[in-house]
Amino acid sequence: TPEGTADQAKVVFERLEAVLRRARMSFRDVVRFDVYLTDQSDVKTFVEVRDRIMGDHKPAATIVIVKGLARPALKIEIEVVAAKVD
Repeated sequence: TPEGTADQAKVVFERLEAVLRRARMSFRDVVRFDVYLTDQSDVKTFVEVRDRIMGDHKPAATIVIVKGLARPALKIEIEVVAAKVD
């Protein structure tokens, strides 16, 4: 687990991309993010990483600041909902 929030977010997005790809989807199919951060000051960091990866695709997002996550080293958790019409 990387130490910094930006690096952790990048890892999460890499893993999300792999899951989406296996489902024959991409980030363009993402319709919602639920983001949990342990530090209010990391909101800007998440937004910068998300915008760099997502480009002009801006799905709905909820960002919640929490006291902690399941593992103390984790600073961010991202839940994604993706949908594709066949």
